Amino acid sequence: MIANKVSDGDPDKFLDLMNQRAQEIGMTNTKWNNPNGAPTAVLDGYYNPTRYDQHAINQTTARDMAILGYHLVNEFPEILNYTKNAKITLFEGTDYEETHENYNYSLEGGRYSLKGADGLKTGSSPTADYNYTLTVNRGKQRFVQVIMGVGHYDVEIAESLRHVIGNALIERLYQDYEYKQVFAAGDQTIDGHTYHLEKPFYATVKRGTKPKVTVKDGQLHIANGLQTVSPAIKQTQVVKEAKENKQVSQSEVNKGWDPMWFFCFLPFIFLKIFFTLKYGKKK
Repeated sequence: MIANKVSDGDPDKFLDLMNQRAQEIGMTNTKWNNPNGAPTAVLDGYYNPTRYDQHAINQTTARDMAILGYHLVNEFPEILNYTKNAKITLFEGTDYEETHENYNYSLEGGRYSLKGADGLKTGSSPTADYNYTLTVNRGKQRFVQVIMGVGHYDVEIAESLRHVIGNALIERLYQDYEYKQVFAAGDQTIDGHTYHLEKPFYATVKRGTKPKVTVKDGQLHIANGLQTVSPAIKQTQVVKEAKENKQVSQSEVNKGWDPMWFFCFLPFIFLKIFFTLKYGKKK
């Protein structure tokens, strides 16, 4: 229904938009062949693209799903209001009341409740086994995690194991890394040069280390040993070379000549004139 609404009922147009946006944000190893995760052939004719194989599955990677998760959380943070609930009750207080458990068991309040977990999505199929994209926020530090290919689709316990694995990795990340202020706002000396920061510079760094910070092309870069999943996602900040604001003393301003010296020599000038006039006439 959403796909038809966005694309005016044109299934190919919606898939084109999906693939276009994937490329724009750096999902270079992704190809969407359907809008819902299942081959369109199983939709009994309700969705019939003509330029896409109706029996093809979607193709992506853990890296690309991490990129998608990053952009989703940063561009549409309101999505977390819907993905954070471990359970949801529908038609509450009526004869049709139903409570549903979220399959993302890592959410706070879920079967494998993880502190700070508030999204995003699980997925499983006979071809992809058990997978999920998790996002966790503690303080000012948010991680986006992607777990793929856990167990076998026919082994149901794998649905739970993906969360056991993911939770352990998240706890290790928070144990080893921290999000901290590297520089305060204002003038800072970096590699012997003074730069002005309009705002504080924060970064994810390994605990107990002091990462090297450099400036290149007006951008502040930090060598924290971590790689970004996409060139479009940069842990940098714009800086400007600060102007030297030296406090110049009055003596430096008048270096070479100070008017006060004139008044110091004034008595000698009068004496010179006096003796010249008096003794010069006698000659």
